[in-house]
Amino acid sequence: MRRSKNAGFTLIELLVVIAIIAILAAILFPVFARAREAARATQCTSNLKQLATAVQMYAQDYDECLVPYSATGASAGYAVRWNWEMQPYLKNTGLLRCPSNSQNALGYTYNADIARNVGAAPPRSLASIQLPAQTPLFIDAYGINDLNQSLAFFNSGAGTGDGRQLVDVNNLASGWVGNASGAPRADRHNEGANYAFADGHVKKFRYRGTTTPGSPIWEGMDYNGDGVACSGCTAWQ
Repeated sequence: MRRSKNAGFTLIELLVVIAIIAILAAILFPVFARAREAARATQCTSNLKQLATAVQMYAQDYDECLVPYSATGASAGYAVRWNWEMQPYLKNTGLLRCPSNSQNALGYTYNADIARNVGAAPPRSLASIQLPAQTPLFIDAYGINDLNQSLAFFNSGAGTGDGRQLVDVNNLASGWVGNASGAPRADRHNEGANYAFADGHVKKFRYRGTTTPGSPIWEGMDYNGDGVACSGCTAWQ
């Protein structure tokens, strides 16, 4: 009895199989990447939630005052490293690192217009924030790989949304200087960014701006804590 010889794949059949695999990979790889980023965004949300909780704990220990921008609470005076001040309540510098910004040890930025009491002292109190659910405390930032720094973003009124960092980490009397590393990064997580608010909740906002990727989402938020949503931020709308 003659044994039949198994027929192999033809070149066309191999090319069809390869093409199908390539199509499936093109479809699935972006899905896997977005799923991975969604997981990182969830970890980021947890980090920011703990930062917001740490601010609440700090305020309880310091007569309801927020972590200050400076020793006087106003724009003048010795600068304050907010990340250092909060460590007794965090006890983990890893919480300052966004998983989607892994190259930077400090990936979040603190709202300077909330940290300082402009033109007055002492530092701003938690009770003075009139719209806590609309007032952001922390947001994803471009970041910096230096835990001796403290990054702050603020509502300049002109809508620049730029950042601030210490002039000299060894001389706090030298104050702050503008630096893009402290600016918000509004497209960190799948074209969005996480915000931690003064009432303790964290929410992701999808980037919808038309300017640079660092532009924060201004609509409906009270960045300077004056009780008026989006006051002085028409440049972002």
